[in-house]
Amino acid sequence: MTTQQSAAAGERAPGLYPKAVAAQCSCTGDTWVMVPNDDDGTVAVVDDVAYRVWELCDGTRTPDQITDLVSRTIGNPVSGVSEFVTQLRRVGLITVLD
Repeated sequence: MTTQQSAAAGERAPGLYPKAVAAQCSCTGDTWVMVPNDDDGTVAVVDDVAYRVWELCDGTRTPDQITDLVSRTIGNPVSGVSEFVTQLRRVGLITVLD
């Protein structure tokens, strides 16, 4: 059974599910500046693809599922989503649900 079939059957695929936290975000060109609402000064500066990854961290998708979605959306394979999610967690822009 694939992950999509499991999700369709109402089962949750095993893994971690990143969830974005509330943040102030502003865009200039293709660069996003993100500051968690409850932070003490951490600022993340990311590109459009990384911002899209953060947006998809809604607590319902694994990093692999987010990778697939972003790759299909932009028409190119993306890599490093799991590592990026770890960085976002470190700076307080996501939490992780089991």
